[in-house]
Amino acid sequence: MSELHLIVGSEGSGKTTKMQEIVSQVKNLELPFCGVVSVAVFNVSEKIGYDAIFYPNEQQMELCRLKSKNTFPRWSFNLDTFEYGYQKMKDYLPKCETIIIDEVGKLEIEAKGWHSLINLAFTINVQQIYISGRRERLYKYLEKFFSSYQYLVVEEISVEKNSQL
Repeated sequence: MSELHLIVGSEGSGKTTKMQEIVSQVKNLELPFCGVVSVAVFNVSEKIGYDAIFYPNEQQMELCRLKSKNTFPRWSFNLDTFEYGYQKMKDYLPKCETIIIDEVGKLEIEAKGWHSLINLAFTINVQQIYISGRRERLYKYLEKFFSSYQYLVVEEISVEKNSQL
């Protein structure tokens, strides 16, 4: 059974930074891994979206862009990016000991977004799965789809803790 490790925190708390640290550690250990990290995209100092960086090939693709601060939903997602990620990862996953997925949210609760990729990782029994997300969304997602799995919260990141770094 896969070991499920969670990185939990609020928006802007440093979840992606922690996931990037895990990527670096796994690379340095030369362990076979794959995954996706969602990095913020800025226009000067304003966050305008996120790009997905896929590992191990480090391909970067547009994940989402801000529609408007005053609309719901705020983000317009590029569904081709999720499909690309799934297609690439299904080739890599059988060779991986570790998969990293940053970040689970509302789309995954609706069985969209990275859900197919996460499901595949559990199905083929990848040794270690690292997933990040906001506490309430991540737990809701896991309860809905993977309630039989035990998990370990590797790190719970708070804005206060992150600001002290």
